[in-house]
Amino acid sequence: MQEIKLTGDPENPIEPTKGLPKLVNYITKLIYTTKGSDPEHPDKGCYIKRMVGKNYSLREAADKLMREIERVESQIINTQVELDLPEEETLKEIRLERVYNRKNSKYWNLRAEYVVINEAGESYEGVLFEE
Repeated sequence: MQEIKLTGDPENPIEPTKGLPKLVNYITKLIYTTKGSDPEHPDKGCYIKRMVGKNYSLREAADKLMREIERVESQIINTQVELDLPEEETLKEIRLERVYNRKNSKYWNLRAEYVVINEAGESYEGVLFEE
């Protein structure tokens, strides 16, 4: 989604991420952080990685994914209340759009598509379990 921009300054060679890409990076971090695994922030993250390799029906998998996406959304929105963020970096909603099985996957047949919407009205479409 994002390209790395260089500043030309040897002290700070990479330009910081801003706006929707920064928000998406944070969401991705929380989605793939198992809750309780970060000693600095044990309340952050979710249990999506624990689903990999388990045998769920498509309905069960969709329900579990929805619960975990909602967990991440709630963590971010509750944290934002304390911060003065620009609208582009403020989460409005994470929406699970589609959960389906893929054929001939090397790892796991499940695939999930989601949308992130910020308070500025911008959106990003992402995929979970992409090879």
